Amino acid sequence: MPTLKLNARAIPSLRPRADGQREVYRDSVVPGLYLEVHPTGRRVFGVWYRAAGRAGRLTLGAWTPGVFDLVDARDRARDALHQARKGMDPGTVKRQQRDACDVGALVDSFLDGIKDQVRPTTLYGWALLLKHERLAGLRRMRPHEVQRGDIVRLLDKIAAAAPYSANRTFEALRRMFRWGVEKDLIQASPAVGIRPPTKETARQRSYTDDELRAIIAALDSEGKMGGAIKLCLYTGVRIQQALAATWREFDLAAGKTWTIPGERAGTKNALPWLTPLSEPAVTLLARLKDEANGSEFVFPVRRRAGTGEGPSWRQQRVVENICKASGVADFRPHDLRRTLSTWLASQKIPKEVRDAVLQHVPPQLERTYNLHDYLPEKRRALERWARHVQRVMREGAEQKVVPMAQGQ
Repeated sequence: MPTLKLNARAIPSLRPRADGQREVYRDSVVPGLYLEVHPTGRRVFGVWYRAAGRAGRLTLGAWTPGVFDLVDARDRARDALHQARKGMDPGTVKRQQRDACDVGALVDSFLDGIKDQVRPTTLYGWALLLKHERLAGLRRMRPHEVQRGDIVRLLDKIAAAAPYSANRTFEALRRMFRWGVEKDLIQASPAVGIRPPTKETARQRSYTDDELRAIIAALDSEGKMGGAIKLCLYTGVRIQQALAATWREFDLAAGKTWTIPGERAGTKNALPWLTPLSEPAVTLLARLKDEANGSEFVFPVRRRAGTGEGPSWRQQRVVENICKASGVADFRPHDLRRTLSTWLASQKIPKEVRDAVLQHVPPQLERTYNLHDYLPEKRRALERWARHVQRVMREGAEQKVVPMAQGQ
């Protein structure tokens, strides 16, 4: 087994053994690196190592000029030897990387691995972010191919349209890659050293009656997203809770209620949340059900490659359309919750009722001793709000009627 300083120009001239068997040439530059020369002419790089007291051998790849050559082989050999010195078996690491396949598979492994460690609402939120269509390109990459710049450019693109969503996406990615390192699925996290893309400040925005009227008028031409925002308007729920709703969650007949599952409710105890439905909300849902064509989702979207229907996403394009059509340049669906809460406070609705409408869970001690669900109080509050919204819309319609001048 000859040892020599492998040379890129000399590799093509290396020959197999005279008896027709493969020859192995050791490299004197990187200890452990070798090149196998087969009788067929195939040349394959590999590395010997010792990890945790056990000897092993790892195939690095076939010599392919311009694609995988001596420089690449030495780099990979050094990486493998570094892993071995840290007590990791390079062969095991390579198999784990192969099993992870791509970032999409790492996402699935991460969500499955932490499902018993985080709140269901947190798990649901991270799943929405990590499986969002805007991360499709990243999910197709192999974990070890992802560079810090890939993540920075992705977050900057998200931040341009949805600043706070970019921060939430960054946190989910950071946690996922860190988990991958902890589980020895990847060697290093490409998210290390990256800061949240947006500096967050508490938003304080509620809408006047005139702004509310303009926003509602702009919703009619925005399809599923417009319908979901209307549902948020009448119920006070978060936009993603509405977009992911299924028909089995609703009782539109006797109870006129919406039971939001615990994993989407946003509550710390992950219990289902019961939301009463006012008459305008029931009317809206009844119309949507007539148009549903048997879909299980209230706001379905068609998935790629024949995978059926799924819940809709929050679409920034629709938000921008509403901003332009309504003249409310800073419109955000979440501000409807603040508008509702502000109006209820102006009507002297007690804080515990307002919190119950918005799914704000009281402190632990109060939750322990107060088991009242406030359903009757929530229903009365939302019915009063619905009447106010309808009155705002009627006033807008009356303002459009221009009285005729006398004598005409």
